[in-house]
Amino acid sequence: MEKDQYFSKIDLSKGYWQILVRKEDIQKTAFVTLDCHYEFLSMPFGKINSGATLTRAVKKLLCGMDNMVDYIDDLLIHTDTWEATK
Repeated sequence: MEKDQYFSKIDLSKGYWQILVRKEDIQKTAFVTLDCHYEFLSMPFGKINSGATLTRAVKKLLCGMDNMVDYIDDLLIHTDTWEATK
């Protein structure tokens, strides 16, 4: 990476919301307001294991891809030539 000259940063917008909660675990995400009872169908930000779950999913998705560094929902693609970016 020290010789690379071209860098692209990608932020996975709403990354947490892209991971579905298992059907048997949906009830565990429930909360109540004055108006209603709600349950998350996709992973909410802020739950204890949300960050670890997202990180694990991104690492699995990017496994085997060269010139790629990930940190939670941010990706950094790096190459030494412009042609290698294509």
